Amino acid sequence: MLQQSFIHIDGVGEIIERRIWSAGIFAWEEFRLRGALASLGPLITRKVSDEVEASIRHFESGQWSYFEGRLSHRHKWRAYGDLSDRALFVDIETTGMAKTDAITLIGTFNGADVKTFIRGRNLNEAVAYLNQYPLWITYNGA
Repeated sequence: MLQQSFIHIDGVGEIIERRIWSAGIFAWEEFRLRGALASLGPLITRKVSDEVEASIRHFESGQWSYFEGRLSHRHKWRAYGDLSDRALFVDIETTGMAKTDAITLIGTFNGADVKTFIRGRNLNEAVAYLNQYPLWITYNGA
């Protein structure tokens, strides 16, 4: 689904993305081949065109961080189809919600294995493990 998304492009919201889809362009490669899109106007078309090229490059080189920083929490699900084999489901428990409260447990599931990190036991190993996965799916979506 990520390669069919344009919403990660600065200035493209759901309305403009729907305009692109309504023009029969459902993927970056189609936008690249089509070129100008009259319904967007020349400035937005140029911007989208440049970002499509950058998106293709970053996608092909596996640079998920490029998209992670551009997709809102609400739209990160779009990456799941492309990254499902590298996605990690994560739940974090804490002693409260204040900045001074501590993480007590991190539970993870990678589609095959459950791994738990517990404060006072192995919590210090969590960061290295979590960083192996480019996509985290959390309870609250953040």
